[in-house]
Amino acid sequence: MKKFLLFSTCLFTFLCFSPVVKADQKITIDGKFDDWNDVPKTDISFSYDTYNIKQMALLADDKDLDLYINMSPYRGNGYSTLQPSGYQLWIGERHYFLDFKSVDGQYFDSNNLAPGSSKEFKVYIYEENGRVNKLSATSKGYVTREKTDLSHNDIAEVKLPLRDFEVDSLVDQKITLKNYNLGDQELVVTGASTSPYLLAALGALFATSFVYYKKRSTKVRWLG
Repeated sequence: MKKFLLFSTCLFTFLCFSPVVKADQKITIDGKFDDWNDVPKTDISFSYDTYNIKQMALLADDKDLDLYINMSPYRGNGYSTLQPSGYQLWIGERHYFLDFKSVDGQYFDSNNLAPGSSKEFKVYIYEENGRVNKLSATSKGYVTREKTDLSHNDIAEVKLPLRDFEVDSLVDQKITLKNYNLGDQELVVTGASTSPYLLAALGALFATSFVYYKKRSTKVRWLG
């Protein structure tokens, strides 16, 4: 156990002072996704469906939420058209519903999007208690359709200004996003003045350390 703690502490110190972690890197919403390459992503799926696996990522700073959605990163087929509705967001105890809309606030549909092209959209925000109920005019999203060997794949990115959620502060707030249309998993970040790149990296660090320690044990019990 002492070796495990020493191993974790050394890696923690290295990570905190490593120049590789860039807390000031920003996501540009333009229908291109190179700036998401180094962002940790979560596979989203249902236990009964191992074919239609999605990938998502959520970032938060003191001004914006950035969301990444890849509808079919492994297959390029099946359920690969962007899901425009059913996104649920919790900021602390406040619960919001998010739907993608056309730039004029109408129904958003990417079914006829040509391969290689992009389409802009906005986000409609509705809070569970009705306190917030509006189209976010300052939100910005793009979906880009990629041609694949089997069919197509939609990838989207969205920026949502936090002022549209009418929260006073994100510091120490738990931010959770989930879509029951896509899978059982949820995305979680903690709001603070630092970038969630660092938070995600810390999570990966402790997961790695845990596995390293468990591999040295005679019994492994996975909790999930």
